[in-house]
Amino acid sequence: MLRGRCVPAVFISWAARKLKESPQFAARQQIQMLRNAGRTEEAKALAAEFGIEVAEVERTSVMEVFRGESLRPMLTICPAYLLNGMVRWFSRSWPRRC
Repeated sequence: MLRGRCVPAVFISWAARKLKESPQFAARQQIQMLRNAGRTEEAKALAAEFGIEVAEVERTSVMEVFRGESLRPMLTICPAYLLNGMVRWFSRSWPRRC
């Protein structure tokens, strides 16, 4: 029984090692490293080469999820997720009378 539950986890960990990062992601990492090192001109040149806006690379906080255009989807998805969890929990604990 435990083996059936472990198979997806083992597969995902194996597949994660085999997957390559996209060139876009690698470029973003390189741009961030250049900016942290104070080499902003090189970072801007690399960003222009890959069509990335330098402001796009800025780190954002978790609070950004609750601002602007992300607020409405977040207010929809969070209660739906919580309601789904409650329904699943109560359906397991509900007495069965067959």
